Amino acid sequence: MDARLRDSLGAVLRDRRAALLERATEEEADLAAIAAERATELVERAQDAGTARLIARLDDRTRREIFEINAALDRLVERSYGRCTACEEPIATARLRALPATALCLRCAERAERWQARDSRAIARPTDLAALSNREVEELVRRTLHEDRRIDDEDLQIHHRRGVLRIGGTVPNVATHAALRDVLEEDLGFRAVVDQVQVRDAPASQG
Repeated sequence: MDARLRDSLGAVLRDRRAALLERATEEEADLAAIAAERATELVERAQDAGTARLIARLDDRTRREIFEINAALDRLVERSYGRCTACEEPIATARLRALPATALCLRCAERAERWQARDSRAIARPTDLAALSNREVEELVRRTLHEDRRIDDEDLQIHHRRGVLRIGGTVPNVATHAALRDVLEEDLGFRAVVDQVQVRDAPASQG
């Protein structure tokens, strides 16, 4: 991709993110400081639990757009921006200009929309997951676990790379751990899960 176009789209992404955060500062003064930060600083602070809690207070649509923008900025840094995260083919320049945060080419985006239309619950299946970036998969898992009242996701670490989901952290008991596996394998359809979750109240082994 041409360096001038890449820089231009990066500026559009940063401006849009700043505008979204600025709009939310009517109730959250701390977000004003976040909106003023440079792109690299915001990406680093996005890992901070305090910043994550602030972003979590935004409405779902705004929060989703911010995550998509952050993922696009990550791809800019990694020099993978402009290539479809599903098929790895170049995304048309006209599509990038219209949707700078998009991770998918038109063909893959239309395919993902058809998959979602078949599922009234809008929960991703294995074929859907291939159309998402690592960050988008992690956010999907986090959101799905958060919506399941059996599971408290605050003590869980979620990482997705190359189709493999890695879950760490702790859960209070065996029942919660079983519910976690059920959501990951049955609801979301993961088959490659590295389960490193510790059960705090696991029964003592008999010996």
